[in-house]
Amino acid sequence: MKVGIIGGGAIGLLFAAYLGKKQDVTLFVKSPEQQDSINSMGIILRHPHTYETVMIKAVTDYENLSTNDLIIIAVKQYHLSALYETLKHIPADTPLLFLQNGIGHLTLLEKLPHLHLYVGTVEHGALRLAKNEVAHKGKGKTNVAIYRGSDQVLERLSQESIDFPVRVQPEYEIMLFEKLAVNAVINPLTAVLGVRNGRLIENEEFKSLAESVFDDITRLYPRFMHVIDFKDIITIAYKTRENTSSMLADLQAKRQTEIEAILGAMVDEAKRQNISLSIIPTLYKMVKGLDKEGRKG
Repeated sequence: MKVGIIGGGAIGLLFAAYLGKKQDVTLFVKSPEQQDSINSMGIILRHPHTYETVMIKAVTDYENLSTNDLIIIAVKQYHLSALYETLKHIPADTPLLFLQNGIGHLTLLEKLPHLHLYVGTVEHGALRLAKNEVAHKGKGKTNVAIYRGSDQVLERLSQESIDFPVRVQPEYEIMLFEKLAVNAVINPLTAVLGVRNGRLIENEEFKSLAESVFDDITRLYPRFMHVIDFKDIITIAYKTRENTSSMLADLQAKRQTEIEAILGAMVDEAKRQNISLSIIPTLYKMVKGLDKEGRKG
């Protein structure tokens, strides 16, 4: 299968490296420097005690997007609007898989003409170390589901991704909500508090804040209360206790965060439903403020 991956960040590199072992992968990146680095040296995939090099093709133009059997969009959610015109002109029968945090990208999917649209959530931990180097920090799986169309390509991807599990889920809303709830509790709090994930459960005051965020989420989305509970959040925080959340990492690196896609979408939904939330609006403003301060100048 020919797979095109848009985005040369941690997730794009991770997927390109793993899928590139079995598939014909082309990675679409922004900079000529990253293109040259990958084409000359491959992607270095680092594991805890070993590493391997996977040779794939990297390009900086989108001319050959339509030659792929599947296109995976692995950019941050706030980059999607700039990609819209490019995506819109890909032939409508080419399947697209979106791997963004939050739920804000569903608005864009509604506008696209494609017959087969998929969404996914990534449970792996990944850290980009260089233009052609990524560390696999925590093994998990990729959950995928149909937004529109058939699951034929997803099933094929699942069957061919033996050492990089891809699991096809029956309902995209439930799948996205589960990831959204985890991200909404762990990412903003660790970003504001400046702590690793595990501190949210080791410090009782932090744990109380986390529970308040979760209570806001269940108030806003009562129909999904059966999907996940606070004990599940605690379990995930424990399993990833040594991890630095992506939002904290973005703040530390003075990069734009995905706060709009995660809490911003919830604040908008609360306004639409005329629901009063206790902590999420304040937490949203705190992360927004830190984001702006960090990227000044």
